[in-house]
Amino acid sequence: MKLASTILLAISPLFLNLATAKTKTTATTGLILSKDMKTFNGAKAACAKLGRTLFTKVQDRKSVTAAKTALAKETGEVWVGLTFKNKAWHRISAGSKKLAVSAKTLWGTGEDKPGKNENCASYKKDGKLMSSKCDRKLKYLCSAAKKTVIKKKLTAAQLKAKAKADKAKAKKAAERKKKYEAAVEKRLTEKNSAEKKI
Repeated sequence: MKLASTILLAISPLFLNLATAKTKTTATTGLILSKDMKTFNGAKAACAKLGRTLFTKVQDRKSVTAAKTALAKETGEVWVGLTFKNKAWHRISAGSKKLAVSAKTLWGTGEDKPGKNENCASYKKDGKLMSSKCDRKLKYLCSAAKKTVIKKKLTAAQLKAKAKADKAKAKKAAERKKKYEAAVEKRLTEKNSAEKKI
């Protein structure tokens, strides 16, 4: 009985953490929709803690469908990773890449031109973007996790072939360098000879 209660005490914090989790992952989309509400910068930081960014793929049809699926039961707006600066909307990731002009169709009526201090974007479940004040507290949508690239292990024969190809490349590079150095040496010799004649 003592062992069972010890195990229960050790496991209880795990169940407590799961029960109070502030986000939920939509299994079919990989997107994370928060349960808590934060300002835009708070939402951005929360997604970063999860190794993700706020959702930015508002022009990708497949991603928009995934976002609509994740937001199906939502009634309000959620933060996405777009900010308004220099008279244009930019993604917070991908080097602040500007949205294309055709992106106006993504916005609710008149929302592509933000009002005073409405420099952050939120998303409605109908898939329309809204300009919002960044200090509002909304739920937020984090991007899907990045795919991990698994490198294929090479067989002994493949490794040998790769080594042979690398050696051939190195030999060609050395030959090119030798020819270049010989050409430079020849030009210097010709230049020195011409200077001596003068």
